[in-house]
Parts: sequence; structure tokens; C-alpha cells
Amino acid sequence: MIMNSAGDDQIRLKFSGLLLMNPFFMNDEPDELISFIFPSSKGPNDPRLNPACIAIKELAAGLVCKRILVCVAEKDFLRERGVSYYETVKNSGWNGVIEMVEIEGEEHVFYLFKPDCEKAGELMDRVSSFLNL
Repeated sequence: MIMNSAGDDQIRLKFSGLLLMNPFFMNDEPDELISFIFPSSKGPNDPRLNPACIAIKELAAGLVCKRILVCVAEKDFLRERGVSYYETVKNSGWNGVIEMVEIEGEEHVFYLFKPDCEKAGELMDRVSSFLNL
């Protein structure tokens, strides 16, 4: 929903939820693709690539939704950053609900490579439930 009150030059977006599917938050290693996409990046301490480095109060204040679902896979090489994001938001004092789903034994975006597998179906059921609230 876009809200624009009279006399207010700012347009504020209000989202009902945020879904992060195997999120990519930069790890501590240099990354050529990230350097290309974000040439002004500060590396691992850039909040666009590592939201957990933002001051906790600032992170909580910047979230414009009331619910978040973070989906990670056990064998995902990016798993730890997704878990870190979940933990940071959960402990930030943010006034919303955050949940994390971890799929055991699977790798990054497994649901794209094996969409017919049982675990992909279970994950999509969970995502559908989240989206339909």
C-alpha cells in the first residue's frame, strides 16, 4: 500500500511481510560479482550486503513490515548469513514476528533444481501459508 498524506512529500510503502528465500548476504571473502554490482561497497560491513552489521536499533527501525520469514538450507554455503540476519532481527527489539525455516540436507536454492522433491513441496507449502496470511 502506498500512503501519501496531504502536505507530506514523502511516499511511504507499507509491506505486510518480507520473505527471504536462501538470502544472499555477503560473506567475509572478496566477491568479484558483488564488486561489479556494488562498486561503492564497503565489503562485509556494507548493510546492503550484510544487514547484521547495521546497529540493532537502526535495523529494527528500518523494517517496514510486521512479519518476516527467512528460509535457509542446511548445506547452503550462505546459510550462516541468513541465520545471522534472523538472530539479529529477533534480538533487535523489532515489534514484529520473525520466523526461520531450515530445510535439512539441502543446498542453496535446491527447490529450483529439484522442484518436484518432497522437501521443495513442503517448503512451498510453508511459503504459501506465509504469503496468504
